[in-house]
Amino acid sequence: MRSRSIYALVWLAAGALASASQAQLSVYSGLVKISAPTFDGKAREGTGFVVATERRTAYILTAAHVVEGSPRIEVSFYTAPNDPSEATTVGLENATDLAVLRAWIVPPGVGALRLAAAGSAQPGDAIQILGYPLNARDPEVASGFFSRREGSHLLIDARVREGSSGSPALRNSQVSGLVIQDQGRAEAFAVPVSILRAALDGWRVPFRDPPQISTAERYAQPATSGAQGCVGLVAYGEGMMPLRPIPSNQASTSSLVGEGSEVTVLQQKGAEGKLWYLVSTSVGSGWIPAEFVHLSQQCSPS
Repeated sequence: MRSRSIYALVWLAAGALASASQAQLSVYSGLVKISAPTFDGKAREGTGFVVATERRTAYILTAAHVVEGSPRIEVSFYTAPNDPSEATTVGLENATDLAVLRAWIVPPGVGALRLAAAGSAQPGDAIQILGYPLNARDPEVASGFFSRREGSHLLIDARVREGSSGSPALRNSQVSGLVIQDQGRAEAFAVPVSILRAALDGWRVPFRDPPQISTAERYAQPATSGAQGCVGLVAYGEGMMPLRPIPSNQASTSSLVGEGSEVTVLQQKGAEGKLWYLVSTSVGSGWIPAEFVHLSQQCSPS
């Protein structure tokens, strides 16, 4: 009995590590290193992140002062760090220090980061900053929090170094703000997500939000029987939810699904209150508590 308990703990720990690894890869897949020298040839580097992809191109959000006036902008995606692509400026605004670039050649595996809801970024929020400080070859992570508001900005309490401008400030794997590292200031700050959304809308960048689910739908209990074969949406309000791996599948690893992800129910087990669905998603299959699945169609009892 003791050996079974130890095995279960090891299995759960392995699943958690796999989930963390996949979450990291998912976020990093939208990270971009930017090189934008000035007209006189002075090197200038920063960070950006993908907010939308369209027809094999990518829209990249960054800080305006990183790219303004550069005769040639090159972006290196995390998924292909040794294969830079040329990018052009779609929109630039000095008042907010925001700019959107469009890269015309995008390597495989690039994904858009998800923006948090407008107004969700608040002082006291713990954040992680992903970027390429000091022209780092590989991205680095700085942990901290939003300390207080200053005008429309959120000041950051974290170690933010040169080259971090344009980095995403992440909370629950969603972008809460864009980091600005100004050498003339003692503290770095973030442009909050509400301003990011407004700027992207103004520049007509085709970023997409997942399907919205009402509060009533979010907490509605799904059917306790006859769910097999039904299609539904994940209704989990805390970012990404791990799918529990299928123990019988040796190749199965823990995957993550986000709010609004579409799932197909393959099997169910348990009873009301402790009901689980085995679901198929675009990132794999696994078990998820039924309370976090909103069925989008009526199902007849089996």
